Amino acid sequence: MELTKKNEKENRIGDFRFLPVTVLPVLTQINKKELAGLIYDTDPYIYPAMFGSRENALRILPLLFDSGDSMFAYDNIFVAEKEGHILGMVLWYFGRLYWSCKTVLDVAGRLGVVLDERILRLTETGYVSDYASVAKEGVLNIINVCVAKDQRGKGTGRQMLQEFLCWQRNRPAELCVLKDNHVAVGLYESFGFTIISEYNGFTIDGSAVRAAAMRLQGGV
Repeated sequence: MELTKKNEKENRIGDFRFLPVTVLPVLTQINKKELAGLIYDTDPYIYPAMFGSRENALRILPLLFDSGDSMFAYDNIFVAEKEGHILGMVLWYFGRLYWSCKTVLDVAGRLGVVLDERILRLTETGYVSDYASVAKEGVLNIINVCVAKDQRGKGTGRQMLQEFLCWQRNRPAELCVLKDNHVAVGLYESFGFTIISEYNGFTIDGSAVRAAAMRLQGGV
């Protein structure tokens, strides 16, 4: 698949390139599945509930990227790429995000994959709808950050986040993180993110999972 090449400049550090995915001249089916896997692996609660299984996510998400979905869109993805493979990604959105699960259901239907519509509706109204609030106006919302398992602990995620924030011209940013993900919390704090609130994270089964909203004032 050919993507229109934009004017954003990639940043090469060692064997890695850090860049918006839209800058890649070609995005292969393998790359799309790599992105899908990274997104699925970022949250042990939301994405397994939405897609039912990792196998389903690897089938559905690549088509969502091409479908015009407002959240799972090429324009919302920044990547760490090495030797033609995508080994890290940031899924983001600037301002208020209006998302409907309808596109997910439509794509799943075309593939013959049966998803739980009730769970998808709950995800839309109980979780993603928070990104549509007035408070998100003018804010860089970091939805997911993930690196491949064999890249963890090697500094890839830190470098990718640094390059992403610089590419975004150090806009004020917000993200949510599970409180027990101490590695992620420590990483974000090292960039200047601070916890602005704590709450019970969204889970389909109502289990108690503590999460934190973090904010970066800008100027990294």
